[in-house]
Amino acid sequence: MQIMVTKNDGSKQKWDGTKINKMLAFVTSDPIKIGKVSNELQINIRDGITTEEIQQTLIQTADNLTIEDERYKFIAGKLLFSAVNKKIQKRVFNKFIGIDYTPLLFEKITKTHRHLINPIIFNTYTDEEIKQCINYINLEKDFEYSLNTLLSLTKIFLNRDEQNELIEFPQEKFLLTAMTLASIWEDKLEKTKYFYEVLSEFYATLGTPALVNLSHASKNSSTSCEILTFPDNLEGIHQVLSEFAIGTSRGVGYGGYLGHIGGRGRPVRGIPNISKGTLPYIKEFDIIASFITQGDTRFGNIALYQDIFHIDVEMFLNLENKSGDPTFRAYNIFRAVNVPDFFFERVRNDEKWTLFEPYSVFQATGVRLQDLFGEEFKKFYEDLETQNVPNSKTVSARDLYAAIMDSYFNSGKPYIFKRDIANKHNPNKHLGNIYSSNLCAEIVGIQEPIEYNDTEYNDTHFSPIYKTGLSPTCNLISPVIPNIMDNPPKTREKIYRSIAQMVYSLVKLTHIPNISAKRYNDLITPVGIGLQGYAYELAKNDLIYGSDEALKYTDEFMSELTNTIVDEMSEIAQIFGSYKGFEGSEWQKGNPPIKLSDKIKDKITQKGLAVGTIFAIAPNTGTSILADTTPSIFPIKSLVQKKDTIFGQVTFYVPAFRDHLFAYQSSLEKKLDYDRYLKTVNHLMQYVDQSISAQLWFYSGINEIKQLSNTILNLDKYDRIKTLYYMKMNSIDQNQIEDETGICIGCAG
Repeated sequence: MQIMVTKNDGSKQKWDGTKINKMLAFVTSDPIKIGKVSNELQINIRDGITTEEIQQTLIQTADNLTIEDERYKFIAGKLLFSAVNKKIQKRVFNKFIGIDYTPLLFEKITKTHRHLINPIIFNTYTDEEIKQCINYINLEKDFEYSLNTLLSLTKIFLNRDEQNELIEFPQEKFLLTAMTLASIWEDKLEKTKYFYEVLSEFYATLGTPALVNLSHASKNSSTSCEILTFPDNLEGIHQVLSEFAIGTSRGVGYGGYLGHIGGRGRPVRGIPNISKGTLPYIKEFDIIASFITQGDTRFGNIALYQDIFHIDVEMFLNLENKSGDPTFRAYNIFRAVNVPDFFFERVRNDEKWTLFEPYSVFQATGVRLQDLFGEEFKKFYEDLETQNVPNSKTVSARDLYAAIMDSYFNSGKPYIFKRDIANKHNPNKHLGNIYSSNLCAEIVGIQEPIEYNDTEYNDTHFSPIYKTGLSPTCNLISPVIPNIMDNPPKTREKIYRSIAQMVYSLVKLTHIPNISAKRYNDLITPVGIGLQGYAYELAKNDLIYGSDEALKYTDEFMSELTNTIVDEMSEIAQIFGSYKGFEGSEWQKGNPPIKLSDKIKDKITQKGLAVGTIFAIAPNTGTSILADTTPSIFPIKSLVQKKDTIFGQVTFYVPAFRDHLFAYQSSLEKKLDYDRYLKTVNHLMQYVDQSISAQLWFYSGINEIKQLSNTILNLDKYDRIKTLYYMKMNSIDQNQIEDETGICIGCAG
């Protein structure tokens, strides 16, 4: 039977397999691979198939063969880009001019699409300088990316027009982003060249909001995440709610600290036992998160943090229960508990635990319990337990821990925030306290609530007056270690210094949607330099995750990374000045919260530091697929995974899995015990001043339940870990699709 193909215009033509071979010959010179893909494709050809279906099937056929040879994923990528390149050119130029689109790029950037591009480029660069920057583009890179890299770019990162059609080329995106980041530097052309190289070679990935928004004319934020701190008054709380609504609509993910808010039974205007506590405000966040989209990509996300000693914590732990009164449920938020180390002692010793209402404690003592940490907290807490403080409640510590674990095994939450460790290693403790973390549990910074002071009235309206708080922000960039370590030492140094310069530019250029975050950025100049591809880098060197040899190698590359980047941040301070809060900081005193050489510590003390926070390792689940590497520092789940991600379902093949099969298989998360993983996290925390999104996992079985429960119960023995992210609920079946669509686009990047 003769097979007919339906063309785009609806006409029919005979199926001709030689055209497919010509297309394949364009993307690979290997006749064996051409024949293999062509033969596999023939199985799926049917009468009436459309040309678009043939194209999609051809790409998928090549990608499916990656299980046999990793080079097929690059063939699939080349096939996809060939189609995308042609489509973009026809949309933008009204014709296809060939592989090299750069001759028409100047006119596109400066004229036809000027209104879509960040105006800082046209305010900073002359036309001749823009032309010079366009010459930096290396078109060959478009044909060197894997299918997942191209899918990521086309689904999420490249700009689209009002009809949702692609109108931006991959190398154009990287160049415009590099130009924007370089715009604050005197040698901006040289910086553009290096920054473009870092981005296009995937030596580092920016957070998703930064790569999407930074070069664009929109007012969407390039900041990945922010931490809000609630005051204990109605006006201030609703100002925080407003900031969340506005920020989440512009792509920001959120953490929020509830511990200052009075609990159930708090007196209001002198009337005792009237407050309903934190629940009404949690419900408001739940509603806002369910209908305001995050950058038009997903619904808003927020992780709310509550102290384990707050009177409302039992209610808080039950918020996601499927049964019970729906009035006391909230399903659209992430939950986290803030735990002092000696809570774990109380549980292990089967002792009592007292819950306090914060307003009542302050009224009775003049001290805010939540403002104390470490031994000072423990002493004051134990003194409180001997007093008759109103609205307090004594419970079994083990019962409360059981409630945490019950919630943990049912929903993967709450996160756990180790408040004592976070404040012990706070480099800016002279400026304030750290009460919680962010949505993905890698950012920590000094916090201050937005306090309502008064209201101004005139003839037509009233305006509330606020004491602006401090809201830590997350401005992310993540070095891709396997790509960097392939280079000689001098090149690695240049890459690390460029990364430091890029992220400094990012925090200076990002649009901040609210005043409390602007104030924090102005005071601290916060950045978050993370890590990508840790499991891949270990496997490349045939090292087993968590082994002594792996930790020794980790020390080698992390020492180089941290010392070089911090040294560059001190160099930047000599150009732009130190961050405003530097004087009196632990950095300035020569007591940095991370492991540095004496030479670098002395340099910081003498010459300053441009940023107040530096390292934070986010999950990077989305941008790891963009960079075609393993996410963050996580061990791998399997060699091949199907993932529902923010850009659709993809099949992710662990890089070079055939070349390093033993190392990978020995490092699968289901073969790792939790202690080996957490020891790795704890070890890495020597080099991280903020935090790491440490994530445990659960498959099934009573023994694993016991092991996991015991691990968390002894979390205080890991003396540097600050946060524990949500738990992954896995299936033993490795073909199960892993759903990562619910993760914030910011920190997933």
